[in-house]
Amino acid sequence: LSSLRDLCYPGNVEVIVVDDGSTDDTACTAERFGARVLRLDGPPPGWLGKPHACHRGAEIARGEWLLFTDADMAHAVDGPRLAVSHALDQRLDALSLFVHQEYRSGLERLALSVAFAGLFAGRRPDNYVLNGQYILIRRAVYHESGGFGGVRGEALEDLALGNLLHRRGYRTAVLMADHAATVHMYDDFRHVWNGMTRLGAGSLQWSGLSSLVTALFISAVMSPLIVLTGVAAGQLRLRWLPVTWLAAALGMFTWAQRAGSAVAAGAHRRAARAGGSRVGIGAPRAAVGRALERTPGLMSTFDLIFWTALAFFSGALPFSVWVGRLVLRTDIRQYGDHNPGASNVMRAGSKFWGFIAILLDGFKGAIPIWMAIGWGHVSGWPLAIVAIAPVLGHAYSPFLGFRGGKAIAVTFGIWSGLTLWFGPTVLGISLAVGLAILVVPGWAVMTGMAVLAVALYFYDPDPVFIPVWLMNVAILAW
Repeated sequence: LSSLRDLCYPGNVEVIVVDDGSTDDTACTAERFGARVLRLDGPPPGWLGKPHACHRGAEIARGEWLLFTDADMAHAVDGPRLAVSHALDQRLDALSLFVHQEYRSGLERLALSVAFAGLFAGRRPDNYVLNGQYILIRRAVYHESGGFGGVRGEALEDLALGNLLHRRGYRTAVLMADHAATVHMYDDFRHVWNGMTRLGAGSLQWSGLSSLVTALFISAVMSPLIVLTGVAAGQLRLRWLPVTWLAAALGMFTWAQRAGSAVAAGAHRRAARAGGSRVGIGAPRAAVGRALERTPGLMSTFDLIFWTALAFFSGALPFSVWVGRLVLRTDIRQYGDHNPGASNVMRAGSKFWGFIAILLDGFKGAIPIWMAIGWGHVSGWPLAIVAIAPVLGHAYSPFLGFRGGKAIAVTFGIWSGLTLWFGPTVLGISLAVGLAILVVPGWAVMTGMAVLAVALYFYDPDPVFIPVWLMNVAILAW
């Protein structure tokens, strides 16, 4: 209520609190903050409590826009203004926001991240799922469509309302707007469990065919534990573990990243209470795009999965083995260290085709990264996952029974994808010097990677390079 009282909005603001039979001092507290209180004794037959309360509040509201919001929300001072501005600019009939979630325990953070990720698995950016914590709708559209009166018996009234508006042809949008407001949903694990049970069981009713994707998503998230149990029991091979962990990490990445840390949550909360000085909130109308970022969650996760899968399978292509079979008519894994890499193409008798294999292995690492950056506009931490995928694909190639090569040429490729000429040049020079000085080739490779790390620090200290370099070294050492 204090955040609503302090809103910066160019028009009239009417705050209505619907007291649906509370036993505490909700009504008195609301009146002290200057809100208009509507007291209800309970829903009539055929109605559930929240749809009834929202509908009755909408009946007495006088504004052109109606904002349905939960009582536990802390709004940024410019949040509603930016939301209405965006809706007007885009000619929307309704706009729903997924705001910043505040977490007070690691278990709550994990549970809600999985729940939101599963809810949005398989949904397109133009999905019509609404978040009941923040629904902005034109008053005329609300009454024309029937509003919550049209979904009076639905337990998940927000999803049902979104479905209703979609079926009747209204323009709706769902956006991620971490800086518009902050909310803490649950007080203890019992409330978390009850909320997840309600969301998980009820949301499938409105998911259609995407419920199959939700089921696949939950299976992917649970697969590392299932495989770990199978490995411990001796029923599954250890090589399946990195694949399942990668699948789970990709599925959870965007929502886990959005969950953030306790420090970040505190920063968001302080920003909302202090007047929204952080990114976008309190900014002029031109900055709406920064405050209301496109697409909650899992379309960005699907983008990430697509580019990572493309990079993984590109890296998994065993070009050197294929060159050996198709051109040299031999299995290069019978030579040298039995590695399916380009060096054994040379040992099989052809330096020319060995050089071609090196180029192919390098490009299969670089090209998907160039595509992800140039076409997919992948950047930041998601780029780190995409960048390491070709190395993982080469090291655990499904085309070779998950027994791949050392991934040295692919390593050159991914650093070309990230830095163009700089990374491969530094790595190539240091590796050549290392091979000339050191007896063990493995130490030469590790020395080259160490020199690359130092060079990147002084040339372009991009934080994204850190996880890529660490994972790259781990795979090479393995």
